[in-house]
This record gives sequence, structure tokens and C-alpha cells, in this order.
Amino acid sequence: MDRKIDILQKRFKNLRKVSITPWADPERAAEAMGRNLVMAAKPNPALVSSQRFNPQPVEAEMVRYMEACKRHGTPCEFVLKDISTIANQPETLTQWAETVNAVVDRYYA
Repeated sequence: MDRKIDILQKRFKNLRKVSITPWADPERAAEAMGRNLVMAAKPNPALVSSQRFNPQPVEAEMVRYMEACKRHGTPCEFVLKDISTIANQPETLTQWAETVNAVVDRYYA
């Protein structure tokens, strides 16, 4: 959707939020959205599917979203979905949330 935000805004006058997949360019999306739309960023669900949680790729992904949104004044929310497995490690979701919160706090605390 990062390449079609202008089309969506013209077609849907009451549009308030646009979903951005893990494969979209957050910079391009935030630039197109500006302050007018909320970016519903959907991080890569594969980052919670391994036996051992690694916070570094999660942090790097969140930083990409946060920097783009901050630069363009775009409100952002994170939606972790399409999780098919957490490798029987439910604590992974807690660690993911803690990692995301830490990144958000660095940008908006």
C-alpha cells in the first residue's frame, strides 16, 4: 500500500488509517500519509516464530517505522498479526512487546 496511498485518499474521503505490510517502505508510506492518516504498521510475524527470541531484528524494524513516522509527523500503531506459531514459547510475545515499547519510548518519551 505504500505506493497507493494517494489513490486511497482520493477514493475514500473518510479514510483515517492505512495498513502497511512488513514488505512496504515505511518511509514512502509515512511521507504520503503525513499527519492526515495513521500508519497501522504490521511488523514481520516471523520474528516471533523461532525457538529463541532475538530482539535485534525487531528493534531494527521498529526503528525504521519510528524514524519515518517521526520525520513526517505520521501517527503510528503496531499490529502483530498472522502469527502461525510462537514455537511453544509464549514469553516471546512478552519479549516482543517489551522490545517494541522500549523503541517507542526512545522516540516519544
